[in-house]
Amino acid sequence: MKKYFDNRIFIFGFIGIIGLQFIYISKATANIPLMDYWKYINMFVNKMNESGLSFSDIWQNDGIHRSPLQFIYFIINVRIFNYNVRVEEFAGIIVMAGTVLILYKYLGRFVDDIFKKNIYGIIIAIIIFNLNQFEMINEEFALSFSSRMQLFLISFIATSIYLSSIDKYKKYTFELGILYILTVELVGGGYFPAYISTIMFALIMNYILKYKEQKNNYLFCYLWLSLSLIISVIIYFHGISINSQATTFSEGTIWKYLINFIIGMIIMLGVSISGFSFSYNTLFIIGLFIFTIYLLSLFIYFKNKIYEKTYFPLMCYGYTFVVIGLVCLGRFNMYGIDFAYTSRYVCETNVSLLACVYIISINHNYKAGKELNGTFFRGKIKNPFLKSALIIFLIMLLHADFLEFQTAPFRKNYNERLIEYAKNIDNVTSEEIALFQCDEEQVRSGIEKMRRYKLGVFKY
Repeated sequence: MKKYFDNRIFIFGFIGIIGLQFIYISKATANIPLMDYWKYINMFVNKMNESGLSFSDIWQNDGIHRSPLQFIYFIINVRIFNYNVRVEEFAGIIVMAGTVLILYKYLGRFVDDIFKKNIYGIIIAIIIFNLNQFEMINEEFALSFSSRMQLFLISFIATSIYLSSIDKYKKYTFELGILYILTVELVGGGYFPAYISTIMFALIMNYILKYKEQKNNYLFCYLWLSLSLIISVIIYFHGISINSQATTFSEGTIWKYLINFIIGMIIMLGVSISGFSFSYNTLFIIGLFIFTIYLLSLFIYFKNKIYEKTYFPLMCYGYTFVVIGLVCLGRFNMYGIDFAYTSRYVCETNVSLLACVYIISINHNYKAGKELNGTFFRGKIKNPFLKSALIIFLIMLLHADFLEFQTAPFRKNYNERLIEYAKNIDNVTSEEIALFQCDEEQVRSGIEKMRRYKLGVFKY
């Protein structure tokens, strides 16, 4: 009971945010597949009802992407719920709620003031349920995306706790390595390089910083964890044919590419917090402000030696910027700078905002028995400046959420129009089929299978 009263501000705020998320999904979605899920219908549904599925069906890849858990969710949905897309969309909310609770619990290691912990916990919940990532949360991807982000963040937290006191947690070395392997194989997709490089960097940094203290006493621990990451890559790429195509640069274009990468990175940061209601120029200015605050928070992180307590914020920052680099490499040649102006990557840039919040909260209320030893941003300047920046971030986030709430009915109307097209597929034109955001043949074939097996809107 005492824990309830201690955390009641967070609990009420948390429940309210979850309730609003359920309302948003109800207002924004309808029971119709989009994008890659038409491929999955054609890949799995016939086999599920005829010859049966094998492990190779679950383990198959789409180019370099491999996410078996996404296929497993799809198969369960078809088998148990007759393929109701909204089941996965609402289930995604539950997984995201679990992520918030994990992050809140971890926050308690560093913030011992109950009121401050409650407030920062609510801020974390607002970030996790950020509606700027609408492309991921109001489509069937919701459950698989939220599971991937949860496993990634759990891995970062587990690694940080482990490295903070290897002598205490070395008995869990094997289990931590297995967590890395399972995460990469189940949900890694195209994001596993960022996941692996982030963890590897933390391992190397901790080994170097604590070498005088530890010598080689825990060398086996570092080697096993590094080997686990290598094993995860080997398993992941088993059966994947890697073509020789790559991003290429003609003479004189590499600087242009680098400039556009920086611009794209800044815009992606702006989009993650302020949404899509501003021009590129405005988003660039907003993103530049956000990037500046992130750099200042990193300065505080290193100046005050917060890494002695946790690597989690550093890993979150590392993950975000590696992902931005990967997205730029993979998308810039096809879409130009427009690759930055998309909702699907907000869940990745969101992680950097979490890092900033953790640094600010730790700096605001350090749990150790001594003051932070930094001299910059101390006293009257330190906390007001950082908290003011965080308040500005929150205002922008809530404004973007409000605008997305207003957009929700239009998204629902879009999906309901697709349902009508699906029910009258024989009279639908190619231009109308394009609204399903997948190849026309895949869509028509998928609708035929849904009719045959009474799935989705064809259940009754």
